Amino acid sequence: MARTLASIALKIERAEEHLRDLQTRGEAWAKTQTVQIVHEHDTQTGWHKLRAQPLPDPPSQWVVIFGEFGYQLRSALNFAVEGLVLVNHQLPSKSNQFPIYSDRKQAIDDGGMKRCLVGVAADPARIIDAIQPYHRPDRLDLDALEVVALSANQDKHHDLHVSGVVLLPAGWQIDFGEPATVSEISMIHALQPIGDAQIAALRVIPAEKPFPNMKMDRAPTVDVAFSNGHSVPLGRLPAIVLTVKGVVDLLRPFLT
Repeated sequence: MARTLASIALKIERAEEHLRDLQTRGEAWAKTQTVQIVHEHDTQTGWHKLRAQPLPDPPSQWVVIFGEFGYQLRSALNFAVEGLVLVNHQLPSKSNQFPIYSDRKQAIDDGGMKRCLVGVAADPARIIDAIQPYHRPDRLDLDALEVVALSANQDKHHDLHVSGVVLLPAGWQIDFGEPATVSEISMIHALQPIGDAQIAALRVIPAEKPFPNMKMDRAPTVDVAFSNGHSVPLGRLPAIVLTVKGVVDLLRPFLT
């Protein structure tokens, strides 16, 4: 199965080329963007309210690169399953592919795992089942394998969307210059994207005090959004590649 492993390595290598391309583009784009803040000041009460304007979307061509990134990783995993079938002296079928299931019913009750792994020996099949996302139903973020599946499948069938985001808390630096007192403060503390929404409010004494100098020390990042409402930041993609490499390493003893 040396040929299978060599083909898998080429697929992952190509995915890493797409990853480097996306990282380069993302870093260059972020350097050109600034977060525009709309300021409202009530001189009667002393409240300063801040709203962040949405960032422009990065170039839509990035979606194509992201889809190709996911496709190569998905293909590498599929190659591994075909190799497992062949090393078990079976003939690959049209149903063979690397299973990625988020739902136990689809995976087990509806026979999805069994169909995908027809011809695969029991030991590697157990390993593949053990790493399925459906075993972790309470996860908050997309599983790495789910990102691989979504990026490949939605690139083929649905539109993807890239967006620029800034996450809070973003490291505000506030300088009032002259003496002033902040009597109340309200800020978003959760890590979440900011758009056209209030992100902070400061009540200052004296009320007529002008708005202070303010600086945000976090640059925008880039997320890819899927049609099901989930998204993944480009900064997470290296970990996705490492996950796929880890899966291949788990299956390597059965492919040699």
